[in-house]
Amino acid sequence: MPTILEQQQASFKDLLQFPAQVDFRIIVDALEEDVIAKLRSALTDICGRQEYPVLGEPRVSSNGRYVSYTLRANVQSAEMLNKVYKELGSLPCVKHLL
Repeated sequence: MPTILEQQQASFKDLLQFPAQVDFRIIVDALEEDVIAKLRSALTDICGRQEYPVLGEPRVSSNGRYVSYTLRANVQSAEMLNKVYKELGSLPCVKHLL
């Protein structure tokens, strides 16, 4: 029986053709300093040197505790996409990743 990770990779492969441009909505702590630089650094470690544009304006939560950004990255494979979700999601400043 395939593991959950193998099932996710299979579904990513079914839904996307790689390489693909993926927009990541990243919700972070509003008090975090240099958060865009930290997110871009983590993406560079995973996806290599490329531009990681911030799409649109950041959104602040109603209580002001969180800010969400949308960053675009070129992802080469389902395995790389899983790694982005896992590693970006584990950053202390990241509260949620879509």
